[in-house]
Amino acid sequence: MGTLNYNIAAADMVYGTVNAGGVTLVSLAATGFTGVEQVAKRLREAAGRFLGLGSISIRNKSQGWTIEMPIATAVRPRS
Repeated sequence: MGTLNYNIAAADMVYGTVNAGGVTLVSLAATGFTGVEQVAKRLREAAGRFLGLGSISIRNKSQGWTIEMPIATAVRPRS
């Protein structure tokens, strides 16, 4: 799913969550973002390390849209 159609202005109130295994790992409510990629990056960093499948949900309250994206992480075996 492309993110080009999901605009964010710096003054927009944006809500985001990372969920994995039925648990909310992190949530945020903030302004100052200018793109979906910025919000997703902040959410991934705040969630820390987890193993498995999850989802990122981003809602732009000011413009009235929501996007959900899958996220998957894995631990690489040591050599």
